[in-house]
Amino acid sequence: KQLRTAQARGERHEESLSEARQRAASHLASKRAHHEKTVLQTDATAQECEARVAELMLRRTEAGLVHDDHVRASHDRAQQLAAEDKARRAQKIDLTSAELEARLCEREAESSQRRMRTSSARRQREEEAKMSAEERAERQRRRLADKQNAHHDAFDERKQRTSEERLWDSEMRRQSTVDRAEEVARVRRAKEYERLEYLRNKLIAQGTYPEDE
Repeated sequence: KQLRTAQARGERHEESLSEARQRAASHLASKRAHHEKTVLQTDATAQECEARVAELMLRRTEAGLVHDDHVRASHDRAQQLAAEDKARRAQKIDLTSAELEARLCEREAESSQRRMRTSSARRQREEEAKMSAEERAERQRRRLADKQNAHHDAFDERKQRTSEERLWDSEMRRQSTVDRAEEVARVRRAKEYERLEYLRNKLIAQGTYPEDE
């Protein structure tokens, strides 16, 4: 009867482990889909910016305000900014996916260790059925001491893992804040660059732009 009970408990544990693995895989897929969607949105925004820059430069060229060399330089600069932004976001996605996969592997290793401990406990119970009363009492004392030690070790391990998860979440929030700040700074630089170009082109059109500047 004890063996059947242990087997039933092991089956329930396997089901729980399978559900946890499915949830972890679903979470990882969701995170990947979200990051891929973000990359696609970034690409669309970059393409829109490139189209706007090209249209603006075309209008200025038609009006005779800028030279062809300057148009090409501005277009290349816009493409470079878009490529840098895309590469930075792709690197962030790779790092996040690697973290999630590493955490999933760690949880699977912990589940495997728990299964091994359960199997070992079942073998010990089978051996105790063949022992005398004194041997069973001695074995019970040793097993209780081992169980207490294992409980303390597991508590320390969970505490350390929780601390690492909090640190990881804090790092992700900090990285998100840094990314937003970089995006704001990039937009400001682009606007300032466009404003200066407008003033320069206006001076060129008026014939007051110094040649040595």
